[in-house]
Amino acid sequence: MFRTSSLKAIAILAVAASACSPAAAPAPTSAPSKPAQTAANPVAAPASATQAQPKAEPTSKLDEYYQRAKASGEMKIVHYGGGVGPEYEPMAAAFRQKYPGTEVEMVSLRGPELIQRLTAESSSGKYIANVASAGATTMLGVEQPGFLAEWEGPPNKSDLPELPLTAGKTRWGYSEGVYGLVINTNLVPAEKFPKSRQDLLDPFWKGKGKLLIEDPRAGGPGIEFFTITYDELGPDYLEKLKAQEPTFVRERDAAPAQIARGEYAMFMPVSITKEIFDLEKNGPVKVSWLQDGGSTNVTTNVGVVKDAPGQDLAKLYVSYWTSPEGQQVIAEKVQVYPALRTAPAPPGWPSINDIKPQRRTSDQINRNNEYAEKFDQMFFK
Repeated sequence: MFRTSSLKAIAILAVAASACSPAAAPAPTSAPSKPAQTAANPVAAPASATQAQPKAEPTSKLDEYYQRAKASGEMKIVHYGGGVGPEYEPMAAAFRQKYPGTEVEMVSLRGPELIQRLTAESSSGKYIANVASAGATTMLGVEQPGFLAEWEGPPNKSDLPELPLTAGKTRWGYSEGVYGLVINTNLVPAEKFPKSRQDLLDPFWKGKGKLLIEDPRAGGPGIEFFTITYDELGPDYLEKLKAQEPTFVRERDAAPAQIARGEYAMFMPVSITKEIFDLEKNGPVKVSWLQDGGSTNVTTNVGVVKDAPGQDLAKLYVSYWTSPEGQQVIAEKVQVYPALRTAPAPPGWPSINDIKPQRRTSDQINRNNEYAEKFDQMFFK
C-alpha cells in the first residue's frame, strides 16, 4: 500500500518526474510477552455516512476476554498480515487506549510470506504471531493446514459478511478492499475515463505507456479482475485487451506514483485508500471505478493463530476490530471501507452500493492456480 508519509513528496515528484520509494515493512521483535498484571452474505456493503450508525457495542464478552488476558499476563498482540501497514496505527492506538496494558505489533506481509512464517512457527512450536489476516485466497491457505483456532467468534459475527470457503469458526471480515482505477489527468481527457471494461478496448488505450495493469499471476487485485472478466466476457475479450499492449507490473505500491509522474496514463486495478485519495488532491491524478461490474473487491479477514500465546487477548483483538466501534475507527481513522454493513463509509467516499463491485466465488477461489496458468499462457507466453 502506498505510504502516507510519501504523499507530499510524490506530489512534487509528479511534477519533477523523479522517483519515490515506499517504506519497508517492519519485522516482529518478539513473541507475545507476559508483562506484569495491571489493574484496570453476498458482499456486505457498508452503509453511507447518512445511514444508520453502528448499534451499541456488545462489551460484556470483550471485557471477559480482557480480564482473562490480564489474569494470564499475556498482553501482547503480534499481528501478521496484508494491509496492516502504518495506516492501521489508529486501530492499534484505539485498542491500546480502550484496553490499557496491551501491546500491539503489526507486521505487514504478502500472502506467501505470511504462510511461510506461520508454517515455520507451527513446525517449531515457537510462535511469534497470535493474529493473522489477509484476503480470501491467502487466508484459505492459512486455514486449510489448521493454523487458525476455532472459537465462538466475535459477539456480532452474525452482522459480518459471509466469507467464501470457511465454516465461520476461524476467521471474520474487517475491511473491504475496493479496486478501482488511478488515471493521469494530464494524459487522459475526462471523456476517455473508462466506465466499463469495453471502454478499455478504445483505440485511445492502445500502445505502450497507456495501460499499466497488475500482473494476474501475483494474486491480489489482478487475479480478481481477470478471473471475473474471463468468466463474464470470455477469452476473446482478454485477447483484445492483450492487443492494446498493456504493461504488467507486480510492484503495486509504486504504481500510483508512476501514474502521477506521467510514466503511464492509467493503473488498474488498485485498492482505493486514503493515500490514493490524498494523491488525487496533490497531483495530476483522478480516482475512478468501472461501473459495469468490472470493479472488484475482496474482504480482508482476520483470525486467531492456533496454539499461540495470548489466546484470550487475540480473541479480544479480533472482536474489537470487527465490532461496531472498531469498524467505525476503520472507516473514519484508517479510511478504508469497513466490512460491517451498518458502519459508515470513509468520510467523503462513495458508498459501495454505488460502485457495485464483484468478488470471486468460492469455486473461482478454489481454482485460483488454474486461472493464473490461463493468464500466464494468454499474456506472457
